[in-house]
Amino acid sequence: MLFLVSAVSTGMAAILLIGIFKAPKEFGISGAFKKFHFFLPIFELFLVACLLFITANSAQEAGWTSVMNLVAGDCAVVFWLVFVLAGLVLPTILEWKMLFMSTEEVEESRLGHQISAASDILVLVGGFTLRVLILAAAMPLTLIQPWM
Repeated sequence: MLFLVSAVSTGMAAILLIGIFKAPKEFGISGAFKKFHFFLPIFELFLVACLLFITANSAQEAGWTSVMNLVAGDCAVVFWLVFVLAGLVLPTILEWKMLFMSTEEVEESRLGHQISAASDILVLVGGFTLRVLILAAAMPLTLIQPWM
């Protein structure tokens, strides 16, 4: 379920990012699409917490080791800073401000488009990082952990 939600979220971010540059006038009328996309990183964060909880409490010690590698081990800095903060929390905050706190003029301005583009790029980075981290936590190989 986590990878499905992440795939939908990154796919929507890619579509919105392309829309910002290819059709900026039409981008302004995609409010329902953007609001639906706003809730996906929140749901994704919940699913990551569920995955970590279930995996850590499994009967096998390998699950506990993988979770500890993600949250407090070799992958912790990338997990917390790149995936959680940059890939989920910052895009949610940026979109929340754009959708619910700013005026329509700001949302349709060049600055509003740049903020939305930055948010979508961060979602794409977070989606890629999630996939790398899931593999890196399970297989401690130097080849797939270039940040070490």
